[in-house]
Amino acid sequence: MEAPSLDLGLGEEKTPPALDDGFVGLGEKEAGGSFQKAMHKAGVVLSSKPRTVHELRDRLLTAGFRPVVVARVVDRLQGLGLLDDLEFARAWIEERSRRKSLAGAALVNELIAKGIEPEIAEQAVEDAGLDEDAMARALATRLYPRVKGLPARAQVSRLQGALARRGFGLEAVEAGVRSVLPPEGWD
Repeated sequence: MEAPSLDLGLGEEKTPPALDDGFVGLGEKEAGGSFQKAMHKAGVVLSSKPRTVHELRDRLLTAGFRPVVVARVVDRLQGLGLLDDLEFARAWIEERSRRKSLAGAALVNELIAKGIEPEIAEQAVEDAGLDEDAMARALATRLYPRVKGLPARAQVSRLQGALARRGFGLEAVEAGVRSVLPPEGWD
């Protein structure tokens, strides 16, 4: 179907550029070439490690691609299932909660810092079903040998601080510390 022509009242008619290609203001040849180059760059970026939409967008913009081209590449990769913030967040949570013993709150903060929308980060943490009390107890057990020779109050303080820095809430911190220290350490 041919685009309708517009009478601009200047004695000549103009045909507007096609709006369905996502490249308003770019010539057809330039648009296709930029898109292909941006797709190639995205493939190179994604082949090294998984990325968030935000990270990929930043990398492509930094490489000099126009925002409209970057938006089309991101949409295409999302449509193909090659770029998915929720899947990225789930994998990130699995890895970080296991390796770094981070609680849900810390994981949400890390994901937000990586450009993941807060709702997606919170959903991914919820989907992970982390048992933060068990994680806190396991971490406290691992850290206890480091504080074993200190006075009881120092042991409590250091273990509480270590657990809190990893994002555990007050209840999980208390459960973790109480699981490794004798009752007299709490007086």
